[in-house]
Order: sequence, then structure tokens, then C-alpha cells
Amino acid sequence: MPLLSHPVLADPEFVVPAVPDSPPGGVAWLRSSGARFSGGAAHRRGSALAVADLASVDPEGLRPREAERGDGSVEVLASTAAGRTDPPVPLTRRVAPDGTLVEVSLAEVPFGIGPHARPGREQGPALAVGLVEARTR
Repeated sequence: MPLLSHPVLADPEFVVPAVPDSPPGGVAWLRSSGARFSGGAAHRRGSALAVADLASVDPEGLRPREAERGDGSVEVLASTAAGRTDPPVPLTRRVAPDGTLVEVSLAEVPFGIGPHARPGREQGPALAVGLVEARTR
């Protein structure tokens, strides 16, 4: 599978691979329902919900006890805050205009860029720092 650099993420000709619909309950359903694995109006709607929820979270107000309730993604962010040098998610995939599935490096843009950039740029690292602080007390 070809490996491309991150500017591809801002190119509307490279789209997120489709995930098949799945019955409710389980990882396949979660993936098929999430904004990350959708495009167009479904992606815009799901992203807007996530951004609205995150807007109510003040990164300065996050406390270590809140960070301890993480779900795995916080664990990854904590390892980053603890001195990890590689990105928590090193690659993502896109479908090229010719239909080829390609991998895209996230080494320089760990939260992505373009319409599928991950929300939580401020809150994620704040949670990670809180978790690291809580574990080192």
C-alpha cells in the first residue's frame, strides 16, 4: 500500500474509506456510526456534535482525577506526554482518486488536518498531562 505525506489529508479528492453499516452494539457498529469513518453531511454532523461537546470542556480546569477515568485514548495521550516521540496514531488511510487505498503519515500532524482533523487538540493533551501527574504522585 503506498505511503503518502500529510498534505493529502486536505485534498478533497482523497476520501475516507467507507465502513459497512453494522447492527447496533459492538465495535463494527461504533465504527460505522462515527464521524471519523464517514463523509459529507454525516461527517459534518458528527464532527459538529463532538466539537460542541468539547467546547464545553476547559482544558485548564481538567484535574488528574478526571483524567484517571480515561478510556484508552487517554492512555495513548499520556504516553505521548510522558516523552514518547512517535505519534500515538502513526497512519491513517484514504482512498485515492483512482480508487487505490493509500496510507497517510500522521508523524507531522498527530491530530490530522483538513475536514477530518481530530477535535480535542487542547483537551487531549491536558487529560494526558493530568493522567501522568496522577500516576507520579
